[in-house]
Order: sequence, then C-alpha cells, then structure tokens
Amino acid sequence: MNIMIQSEVKIRVLYAHTDKMGIINNARYLEYFEAGRNTLLRDINYPYTELEKTNYALPVIEVHAKYISIAQYDDLITIKAFLREAPTVKVKIDYELYVEGRLIATGFTIHSFIRLDTMKPVRPPEDFVKLVKSLGKAPLKLINNSLVCTSCGLIFDIIDGIPDLLIDDARLPPGVKDISELKCKK
Repeated sequence: MNIMIQSEVKIRVLYAHTDKMGIINNARYLEYFEAGRNTLLRDINYPYTELEKTNYALPVIEVHAKYISIAQYDDLITIKAFLREAPTVKVKIDYELYVEGRLIATGFTIHSFIRLDTMKPVRPPEDFVKLVKSLGKAPLKLINNSLVCTSCGLIFDIIDGIPDLLIDDARLPPGVKDISELKCKK
C-alpha cells in the first residue's frame, strides 16, 4: 500500500555545523534527517515520546545520503520528510533538503520497531499503523490544531491530542457546501 505523509521543518545552519571550507559537514545531514523525522512524527500527533511511553523504540538500522549541492553558515534549510509506505517491522522515511528552493541533498533512513524491555524487533503499535494508513490517503498538514487534507481541504480536528479522522466528523473547507464537491470524493 503506497501512502504519502509529508512534513516540513526549517533549520538555520549554525557556524559549528560548517567545516574549514565553510560548508556544512556531511555528518550534520543525519541530524537534519532526524529533525525531519521528529517533525513528521509530531505532525501526525504521534511523537517519539509516545512510542517510548508504550515501551517501543525506533532505532536507525540503515541510512543513505546523496549530497547534491552545498549549504553554508546561516543558510535556512528546509527539510522535507516523507513516509511513503505503511510500516511493518521496519519503516523507511525519505528526506529532501533545500536552501532557497535549491535541492541540496536527498536520503532515507530505515528503522526497526523494537521493544525497549527486550531490545528485540517487533511489529509497530497497532494504533500507529492505523493512524499512518488513515493519514496516508493524501498528504495532511497541521494547521491551527487541525489536520488539513492538502488535496481537497477537508479539515480533521485534533481533540485532546487525538486526531479525529472520521469523514463524518470532518469539517468542509470554506466555500464548499457538500462533501461530494471535494476533489477526493469525485
């Protein structure tokens, strides 16, 4: 099942992140991937701390980075993270990094779900899988404590920290009178 959940975060390059040539040290890109991954989990309202509370962890077991262009001190990096497939025992997250619209790097990380008490691989939490599958039909963006479908504009409220993803409970975007008018429903 191909799905798409996307998030975005911006980080300004610190002087300490650069090398003698004045460009970002290549090892720093892994930290930027982590920032993108943490933002993605936070944006779907399932931050890493929630996994830990239920005795799960998500260690990196594989990483790949392709450096395309440079970034320098004080550049503002836009980090985009993508979850394109439903998680199993493993989950892959893709990344794109930009400076002023210019692609500077791409990459991915692969993680394994493990139980903290045994440090053994396990299937992901069932509620996490359900959440990802429900969100993955079209990219959602967190706006004013609601998740908004980037394809049709349907608005899903977050109530007490839990996204209400039922179509019947969703609010229509401004100017739409009936759900049948939405692009996703045609």
